[in-house]
Amino acid sequence: MFIRDTKELYSKDARKIWNQRLRREKATDEKQCNFVLPLKTISKLDRLAKKHHLTRTEIIELIINGEAEKETYIRERLSRRLLLLGPRGSTE
Repeated sequence: MFIRDTKELYSKDARKIWNQRLRREKATDEKQCNFVLPLKTISKLDRLAKKHHLTRTEIIELIINGEAEKETYIRERLSRRLLLLGPRGSTE
């Protein structure tokens, strides 16, 4: 027979698995995305999340949606790169 602690551990694990399955079934319009970020970027992301009382995911979603709508920062960064490196992106 299992000791009490082992039973509780298995019960918690089973509950976690079941809750995760339910969450995935409900989230049909979402997909997990994994990527690597520099530690400094993760630190900035954490500070933003804490400052605005949001999750990391919410911060990333807000930034992406805002940029997709206005295209402010990417356009600016690309135009600066073009000025620095020339039209082909090289330093020839």
